[in-house]
Amino acid sequence: MNKIYSLPLLMATLLLLCGVPLYGGTPHAGTVGDEMIAQVNHTLSMAGLNKSELEKVLVHYQNDELKYRAACFLIANMDVHFSYASDGIDAYYHEIDSVFSNTVQADSIYKNAYYHASTKNGNLLASSSIKWDCQELTADLLIKQIDGAFDMWKKPWNKNLSFSLFCEYVLPYRILNEPVDNWRRLYLKEYLERYKYLLSSQVNYTTKYGLYKELNKGFYGALYYPVTYLPEMSLGLLLKMRMGNCESNAKRNIAQLRAVGLPATLDFTPQWGNRSLSHSWGVMFIDENNFIPFGLNENIGVHFYYRPNHKIPKVYRHTFKKQHEMDEYCADMASVVPQDLHNPCISDVTDKYTETSDVVINLTESSKDRKSPWIYLCVFDDAQWMPVCFAKREVNQAIFHKVGRGIVYLPAMINKIGDLVPEGNPFILDKDGNRKEIVLDMQHTQNLRAVRKYTLTVEQQDYCRQMENGEFHVANNSNFSDSLIIAVAKDVKESRFYSIKPKYKGEYRYFRYMAPVGSYGNVAEIELYGKEGERLTAKRVFGYRWTEKGHEQAKLYDGDPLTSFTLQATKRGWCGVEFEEPVHLSEIRFIPRNDGNYICEGDTYQLYCWDKNDWRMIAEKRGNREGVLWFDKVPSDALFLLRDVTQGKQERIFTYENGEQIWW
Repeated sequence: MNKIYSLPLLMATLLLLCGVPLYGGTPHAGTVGDEMIAQVNHTLSMAGLNKSELEKVLVHYQNDELKYRAACFLIANMDVHFSYASDGIDAYYHEIDSVFSNTVQADSIYKNAYYHASTKNGNLLASSSIKWDCQELTADLLIKQIDGAFDMWKKPWNKNLSFSLFCEYVLPYRILNEPVDNWRRLYLKEYLERYKYLLSSQVNYTTKYGLYKELNKGFYGALYYPVTYLPEMSLGLLLKMRMGNCESNAKRNIAQLRAVGLPATLDFTPQWGNRSLSHSWGVMFIDENNFIPFGLNENIGVHFYYRPNHKIPKVYRHTFKKQHEMDEYCADMASVVPQDLHNPCISDVTDKYTETSDVVINLTESSKDRKSPWIYLCVFDDAQWMPVCFAKREVNQAIFHKVGRGIVYLPAMINKIGDLVPEGNPFILDKDGNRKEIVLDMQHTQNLRAVRKYTLTVEQQDYCRQMENGEFHVANNSNFSDSLIIAVAKDVKESRFYSIKPKYKGEYRYFRYMAPVGSYGNVAEIELYGKEGERLTAKRVFGYRWTEKGHEQAKLYDGDPLTSFTLQATKRGWCGVEFEEPVHLSEIRFIPRNDGNYICEGDTYQLYCWDKNDWRMIAEKRGNREGVLWFDKVPSDALFLLRDVTQGKQERIFTYENGEQIWW
């Protein structure tokens, strides 16, 4: 292929071929190499009428070696960067800007604004066009971006920042696909008061951690998960944002750090390995090999400390530089799904976060007829299998590198219409890296006891623990000076309704639940039954008043298991009721604070197992009062899914081992 060289680049190439450095002196960071020159010229060939703007940048820096190299870096990688644009998207930005420019409002106002702005202008993604950076960006904007980045690189807290790290994670004028604006100036002006004293102070290597803390604090950043496509806001507009998803929150924090010269970028997992949703977060670099993840308003180092049980199948890092390992995959237009992975500027960094293994998938001869050269590993969200990584088919196998452990995976391919086609059995990659295929065994059966349809999270387990040794009292004095303990909550290990039939004598006018020592209460519901088995109602509810907002005493007896009585502190708080007249309790039913994924009385449940290519329903039952479903003669080795077809959305795959649901 013929190469088209601009004059400055042609001169640089001739000098290099003659063994002459680009500039006088001894360059401490090397010179522009042949590969970089070829990439720059490729971008110039794509730039069309905007080519002269990019050439102006190169000419502008021709006497400044490092800035010239920085400009070459940006232009060389600019050919794959873009943003979306349309009249509808412009209207969306205008409306969101007007909402966030007002004084702080209720979250509901912001949610309505997002929904209204994103739906009234039609399908914003379908009606948009791609604006390639190389065809749109002006020399003036690029020069301001480069000069602004270099100005902050000279600050004392950045003295150990290498040129390569600077180019990749400080210099870029964009983070993802947001519209490009002069955001550096806006951020420096916005946060001047937080860092200006450093400009005339003695600083050391650790100063940047304090600077990070000052920049990343005090934001009102409520989370919002859109139901439809939302265009990425410009980094300048993000300054005004008071509600967004984890990605937009992280981008704002990253822009803050880059504006003062601190290297940062966005990492993400396309799907958690043991729960629903993807996740994005920021990372701040210490050096080329070490970094610290962070989230909105967080101290350094706590982002994954607060997520110890979130399993990671894959983590990718957004870069500005094109990653060669993505070239072949991204060039294959049949691989345009899934979008998260079809990106030439992401790098696999899974092994920087968790223990990983390489996985070899043996493919059948028949799978060759399915055309696509790419095989995926998928994990389950709360409704479907989601691709998280890919490998190229090599004869009869595919090799996946750096795969996160402790997760169930399904190998699959994506056909031409975007459907997933399984390429083998699901398998468990356990915490030690051992692999076990889950092969449906209909010949050997077992009885299965189900108490939930979704993972019993650490939070839910803690709610159960906080009821352990909770006491149930009766009394005839409203101050419970004559109280009698008639029952104690024991073995509260499952998030479901429990029943106690107390043994005591007499009738009492008052009843209360007394939280155990070290508990916040966290009780969702208590049902009380009289001596004839009738459900009792309270004349009034009263008790310890220092409760969390929205978790007051009345929530304990309101008939809604999704509300709860929760204390502000771990004191022996209590919540009681007064009856119209003294009663004798024949039964107490209670349930810890919960997420609604227990077995609900009256709901219809369907049990599925994975059978080769799809879910197969094997039984249907109605939820009972005990909150426990028994399924007889189910496969002894299978991957199961329990669905509540009456209500609720969350559901999770599980295996059944030693009489327990094991969640994946």
